Amino acid sequence: MQNDGSVWTWGNNNYGQLGTYDTLNTSSPVSVVGSHSFIMTGAGLDYSAGLKVDGSIWAWGYNEWGVLGIFSTENKSSPVSVVGNHSFISFSCGPFSMIALKSDGSAWTMGRNTCGELGDYTTNTESSPVSVVGDHSFIKVLSRTYNCFGLKIDGTMWGWGLNTYGQLGILSTSSKSSPVSIVGNHSFVDIGGGYDTAFGLKIDGSVWSWGYNASGSLGIGTTSNASSPTLVIGNHSFISVTPSMWNTSTIAKKYGGEIWALGGDIFGTGLRSSRSSPVLLYNADSASIGYSNLYYKMSDGSLMSTGDTLWGAGGARFVNHQTSPVRVVGYHIFSYLSAGSNFSSAINSDGSLWSWGDNGSGQLGTNSDTRYNFPVKAVGDHSFIKISCGTSFSLGLKSDGSLWGWGTGLHGRLGNMSTNNQSSPVSIVGGHSFIKISASAYSSYGLKIDGSIWAWGYNAYGQLGILSRSNQSSPISVVGCHSFIAISGSYLTMSGLKEDGTVWSWGWGGYGRLGDYTTSNKSSPVSVVGNHSFIQISNGCLNTLAIKSDGSCWAWGYNLWGNLGNNFTSDSSSPVSVVGNHSFIKILASTYSSYGLKIDGSLWSWGTNSFGLLSTNNLSSASSPVSVIGNHSFIDISAGIYFAMALKEDGSIWTWGYGSSGELGDGQECPYTSSVAVHFYQEYRYAKR
Repeated sequence: MQNDGSVWTWGNNNYGQLGTYDTLNTSSPVSVVGSHSFIMTGAGLDYSAGLKVDGSIWAWGYNEWGVLGIFSTENKSSPVSVVGNHSFISFSCGPFSMIALKSDGSAWTMGRNTCGELGDYTTNTESSPVSVVGDHSFIKVLSRTYNCFGLKIDGTMWGWGLNTYGQLGILSTSSKSSPVSIVGNHSFVDIGGGYDTAFGLKIDGSVWSWGYNASGSLGIGTTSNASSPTLVIGNHSFISVTPSMWNTSTIAKKYGGEIWALGGDIFGTGLRSSRSSPVLLYNADSASIGYSNLYYKMSDGSLMSTGDTLWGAGGARFVNHQTSPVRVVGYHIFSYLSAGSNFSSAINSDGSLWSWGDNGSGQLGTNSDTRYNFPVKAVGDHSFIKISCGTSFSLGLKSDGSLWGWGTGLHGRLGNMSTNNQSSPVSIVGGHSFIKISASAYSSYGLKIDGSIWAWGYNAYGQLGILSRSNQSSPISVVGCHSFIAISGSYLTMSGLKEDGTVWSWGWGGYGRLGDYTTSNKSSPVSVVGNHSFIQISNGCLNTLAIKSDGSCWAWGYNLWGNLGNNFTSDSSSPVSVVGNHSFIKILASTYSSYGLKIDGSLWSWGTNSFGLLSTNNLSSASSPVSVIGNHSFIDISAGIYFAMALKEDGSIWTWGYGSSGELGDGQECPYTSSVAVHFYQEYRYAKR
């Protein structure tokens, strides 16, 4: 819901629950039809509802049980008013029933009533509002799967409906069709409930829970069910608690934005094992948990989502991929970024290193091989000024010129006289002092202040530039009396830029990669042909980009997908101009695509568009530059094999492309293989009295 009262929805729409007059699914937000202005919204099982300032409730979507309250069981694909001359102040959507509260404290229910969840002494389904029996005056009401709960001003909590697992908190498992008081002398300030669970929040920040607990979602240190309120362990002080609808997990928020989780998997967070006590997840302004998604509202108003992207429920524009930029989760202020093969790293403003994505070789530097789809801090008290990521390994440069490596040590690419993997940073041997670094696919490079380049790692194609093809596990100087000012390594090729603007390349020469009019490999530097004077270079997997002082971009190498940006698809073994009269300040040649950044912060892309690499909101390749969508203003870019990332001036990182290993950092994982519906429930935000 936006500030103007308009409601925007996305995801599955087979029953019209998106309110768009149709049943078409959408993976990006669309506006609910009609000139409606709501002050509160909610969603249940394939239906949605909104409350207006006049007290009327409007609902749309699935209506088999009459949950829309319109005297029928007909589905609706646009908002319709709940019948009766009622004036409500709030409401809560369960999967199959809805409960609404009036200013006099009376509660009214509608929908399915199999277990007495409507609280009217019956088990009859109702397609219009009926009053909950008893002279009760509630200040908050809550509808869950087979239960409803009400909170009174004296802090007592009342429940009714199914009680198989003790979720009514009455020291028994007998179901009730009218309100009964939760046992114990408790005074709650807010309440929450899941499929078969219930929670109460007290003024001291303690949370009490009861009901089903097989996955530890009650947070009481065991996996045993509880039929009366039990204190969540850990001496925590929370301001809100929100369980998932399916008993598996719970999230709770503290002051300062800390989001804690307990129970089974919180989809998309990388925490797959059950936990019976709270663990810290992220920092966010607010959060809401659904069937298989977790939604975060950040301080800048942006909405982040983790978990299943089936039907686009996470707000993603393509299942398991992102074809437009999404923000990396967390309150980080990054100053430098680098994308590896299928992982990402960034330096925070304090010099600390944070990484996410694949970690099978320890390339995240966390002293483990656990994969994360959100930023995690590397171990050790390191402060880096630059980071460069290759294939399953990383290099980090410090202000004193020392270089550190971690991840796979295959071929000696960590430069520590070993080929063993390292899951935390280790120092490159030799007492070298570098000013620039570059991690390619399987090799590493460092540039010194005297202009010399040193190389180590894989060398089958002569990419180390040492006149041989032998691998090296420690730095060795590139041959020739060369003095470079910039370096860029890629798949099997290396390039260096000199002060006179000439570019020199060596290694694999396939597709004309070296720009020397040949396709031959070279084990020492050769000059790129043409009377060009460049100021910046970027070596991609199969092609190279360079820009001149006027901002014009030139390219050479592989071009099947339009990687050279010259409106053709034929390879070139010498520099050709990228079309379009563009003026770039930074360029990037990645594995399959190319990027150019302009002084106004706009980003342009060309080449293959598999998985949304070009970020054009479609999957069409481009042989000339096209603008990245979203009116973003970036200051830096980097890219891995199937994804890209960009940095903004505010320190936020935005990513797009393929995210199967968590490399997008937005918390999302692979889509699930079974067809399961995705639903989310309204966010509950609490404040202490």
